[in-house]
Amino acid sequence: RRVHRGFSKIPGLMQMIDIKAIDQHTIDFAGRNYTQISPYIYYSEGNGAFLHFDVQDGKVVQISRQYGCLLPFPQNTMCLLIAGAIFSALSVIWLIAALVIAIIRLVRKIRHKEKTDSIVPAAKWGLFLNLAGIAVIANMAVQVIKAISYATYAELRMFFLFNYAYLICAAIGVALIAVVWKRSGGSKKQRVFAALSGLAAILIAIIIVGFEFYR
Repeated sequence: RRVHRGFSKIPGLMQMIDIKAIDQHTIDFAGRNYTQISPYIYYSEGNGAFLHFDVQDGKVVQISRQYGCLLPFPQNTMCLLIAGAIFSALSVIWLIAALVIAIIRLVRKIRHKEKTDSIVPAAKWGLFLNLAGIAVIANMAVQVIKAISYATYAELRMFFLFNYAYLICAAIGVALIAVVWKRSGGSKKQRVFAALSGLAAILIAIIIVGFEFYR
């Protein structure tokens, strides 16, 4: 069964099978060789399985097996996955860097090795968004794991609510950073910190909405 709506479609999209042609009558399907026994039917002697290729206008539209069917991977979906992976990587890199920066600043302040500037409101909201971002990424990771294990909607409801809460907090946080950006002053480092934190929050929100982690 192919899932079209909700975040539970992600595990299915990630389970791609690469098919390679070995010669004119043999293909490599998921590491097994299948030999053509009729125009659109292939057979594997290794496991006794059959593959039926449904071809329309010279293009394969479906591959049927004894226990399910496979569909071609849409190009636009591939672009969406690549964009999501890039956004996720950038967000995680920044969140880790921001956490390290915050820890270093806290350690220096506790040890009184150097005098630190007071944190301006924009940077405070940036720190809040970063902490919330770490929490929501962990939340989404657990969602995917539970989707693979076929969790029920009741089991996933709390994760959906958490993602909704993050979207609201991210919208408020980004808006407040934009409002107090010029008013709060602060050092250039704090302003850059706040801006990157807001950008990371926007990227995470795009991931939640784009991959439907809210339902």
